[in-house]
Amino acid sequence: MANKSKAGKAVRMVLFVVIFLLLVAALGIVFHFTNGGKEDFKTFYLVHNGKTITASKSNMLLDPKEDQCFETKYLVGTSEGERNYTVSIVANEDADFKFIVDGAAHMWSDLGDITECFDLKKEAGAFTLLNLSDLSLERVLSTLFPLGEIVFIGETDLVSSFFYKLIVTSCDGKISYEIAFSVFIEMEDFNIDNSHFVF
Repeated sequence: MANKSKAGKAVRMVLFVVIFLLLVAALGIVFHFTNGGKEDFKTFYLVHNGKTITASKSNMLLDPKEDQCFETKYLVGTSEGERNYTVSIVANEDADFKFIVDGAAHMWSDLGDITECFDLKKEAGAFTLLNLSDLSLERVLSTLFPLGEIVFIGETDLVSSFFYKLIVTSCDGKISYEIAFSVFIEMEDFNIDNSHFVF
């Protein structure tokens, strides 16, 4: 009888430990997919260089010497046919500046979708930004205004500003990520024609 009592206590202790560990694991998962408890629980998230992205808005400095792959992930409960996503690149309104093309004034933020200026490869479950080594404002604007003479107005930080923004949205449109990004530029590789600036 005493042995049965001891065995019962041991079983209850093991169950208690298992339940406790399951609760800790569940809390860890919730914490991870709510950006540290700051946002709603995410069933759609991104992975870049092995790091999970669950923050709705973030900044990222990318290495232009490497292709940048972003995996798109869904938690359980989403069928294979519903695991699609949309991705685009827009002019970041938080890094706004004024420029002139053939005498007409423009604001960077008014350009909206500039995906066409990037080599973006979209696949099921991932997308990749390719050929970032020659990314520059001049190249982007020359793509949008191929025949225009472009003049920058005022002081524009061409090196450290996050001019571009990735927008990645889940298949149902309920979860979206905005990643403002720039590329790391070695100063010895940085060269721009000052004649294009008016202060």
